[in-house]
Amino acid sequence: MTRELDFDETAKLAASSAQALAGYPADLAGMIGEMVLWLERHRLPGLALLADWLEHAPVFDASAAGPVIDDKGMVSFPDPFVGGMFIVDRFDEWTLPGLFEGPKHGSVLMAPFLAMAAHKRSMPLEIVFFGDERFQGEAGRLVYRDGKSAFEGKPGLLPGVRQVGISRPEFLARQPRAPLDAAIAVDEAVLKRLTPAQAS
Repeated sequence: MTRELDFDETAKLAASSAQALAGYPADLAGMIGEMVLWLERHRLPGLALLADWLEHAPVFDASAAGPVIDDKGMVSFPDPFVGGMFIVDRFDEWTLPGLFEGPKHGSVLMAPFLAMAAHKRSMPLEIVFFGDERFQGEAGRLVYRDGKSAFEGKPGLLPGVRQVGISRPEFLARQPRAPLDAAIAVDEAVLKRLTPAQAS
């Protein structure tokens, strides 16, 4: 069964869940709500991805949430939202095509930040989500341009994504669509995984 939530309800549910289940501060939780809403409007399972992250995430610690660079120069992000803000701020320093590693169970939650960075620069962007050790190859691919997007892939594999590739495509293989402008349909099982008091 599914339930329809309006945009405000969707963002508020995500924000309150981030605070209640992982201790995110209110200002960061509010931003999380907006990013999850972006995913839902762009036809990605934002609330389900958030639920999976919150079930595995440590209690939020700002001192441990920043990016990590290993001895090979690979950048990894322990927290998808702090990592997303880092990418937006440093996007011009990235060499495209590029590759980074996000947190287990949370990498796809960084997609709205990547789109935001591209949008600010009026450039198209292709984001490739790579599967985990159980599934080699692509779990999905998102193209974004001028506020529109198109996703192709296997939504069920997205929670296991770790590595994310980004590039500026010469052309878009799929025609992007405008984001949803109506209510968000959410599975009742996903709602139960989020803040119980609001999902009942």
